[in-house]
Amino acid sequence: NSNVYILAVGSKMLDIALKNDEANVISARVIKPLDEELLKNISSGHVITMEEGVLRGGFGEMVNAFYEHSDSVKVHSLGFGDVFFDKLEENSIFACAGVTENALNELVEKCK
Repeated sequence: NSNVYILAVGSKMLDIALKNDEANVISARVIKPLDEELLKNISSGHVITMEEGVLRGGFGEMVNAFYEHSDSVKVHSLGFGDVFFDKLEENSIFACAGVTENALNELVEKCK
């Protein structure tokens, strides 16, 4: 049992998350409304959100707001900054944004 939870939004993020066997992986198929019952069940540890979209105003920001008064849950988010990527392949875009399997594995290790 790990105290690290990965909430993955989107099929690409879920594929990356499922390659990590050090954390509990949850597919966040519904972003709004936020699944507060699920989040209430995570009462301690680290929550890592992964999304195929922009972080500002996104899923990770909503999860962080949910836990903002919690001293026992730390939220980390992987996603895109407010940057326009022109004519790059999908994997290059994810690499430029730091949303990769290696980045996730390093973050999970830091959270353990």
